[in-house]
Amino acid sequence: MRSAIISIEGAPGVGKSTIAAALARLGAFVVPEVNQLFAKPKPEPPDWYYDRQNARWEMAQLKAAQGRLAVLDGDPFQPIWFSWIYQDEDWPPVSDAVEFYRRRIADHRMAFPGLYVFAWIAEAERRERMLARERARGLEEERARRKTAHYARMVEPQRRFFGALADRFPGSVLFVETASLDETLAGVRAAQERTAPMDSLEALNFIAEWAANNPSNA
Repeated sequence: MRSAIISIEGAPGVGKSTIAAALARLGAFVVPEVNQLFAKPKPEPPDWYYDRQNARWEMAQLKAAQGRLAVLDGDPFQPIWFSWIYQDEDWPPVSDAVEFYRRRIADHRMAFPGLYVFAWIAEAERRERMLARERARGLEEERARRKTAHYARMVEPQRRFFGALADRFPGSVLFVETASLDETLAGVRAAQERTAPMDSLEALNFIAEWAANNPSNA
């Protein structure tokens, strides 16, 4: 079954947006990340970020219904694993995100992508890329280094999280090293043809239970 909606994930600096841009040149419709699409209100309503992820999904779903490949640059279910990874920081608990998504799935307003493309590169290279990007954005050196170190915490647990999803739902996640864009795109095309649809409620329940039983700092 050919996947109509795919999501690209990975830590900052692995090349997610580069892959998305390449797929756009091939005719895909790309839905950017929340922070690129929406201005955050002040004060921020409790479910604002969750709702914006839902809005991204609906954009992708509309284009997929029109026969186009829809590419989500960033996982619409990101609040679940982000809160799990950074649970020692001031983020809402994982259970809040799970309950939000459970309601949306029950209302047929959201579902899991047909395929996740999990991008990765050697960690030293990823850090250098991210640091260079933050410098180019004008971030002062010490802040750029702190931000790069902060997101380095994401790399290993995020990979474990998507690895668990891949083990439970074979064909749902494609792991790609982004050293070669041509090889990455070829891998995505091949993976699209062999995806099997996940039951979204089953997938949500699985990752919620898995996260509860697998500490991110293990």
